[in-house]
Amino acid sequence: MVPDPSQRTREFSYDISKAGDHFLEVDLRGFLRCRSWTQNIIISVMAVILVFVLIYGVLVIGFKADMGSGTTARLVFLAFIAPAFIVFLLALGIPAAVKTLKSDLVISERGQENWKIVDEKDWERFSRFVKLAEERRKKMLKEAIRRPDGK
Repeated sequence: MVPDPSQRTREFSYDISKAGDHFLEVDLRGFLRCRSWTQNIIISVMAVILVFVLIYGVLVIGFKADMGSGTTARLVFLAFIAPAFIVFLLALGIPAAVKTLKSDLVISERGQENWKIVDEKDWERFSRFVKLAEERRKKMLKEAIRRPDGK
């Protein structure tokens, strides 16, 4: 993905001829050592804290639950925190890690540029979108040339 160098329009142009296939093969250790996990751990902790503070408030204020030490309500409440954290972490972390690993692979193979990563299943739709945008851009340019006042 390369921004328009003129900076006059907010359009992006894509060079389909520079597209290439890449194959990502990662073992479990490499997957878990991805740098995106750190961010997702922090986000998951914040999300779980927010959700469980709200639940705690509803239980204590709304249902007048006794959350003292050793009570069943407190034990059940605490028992759900860890699984909720794991679910949040996996739901956020796996897609982010895959995206980061894909980006790192493309940059390591092709160099530091602003690459658009498109999955194989979405390639047909993406290339059709790029062709339609290019045709529209050409049509608008022809119309602008035909009009002498440029409006």
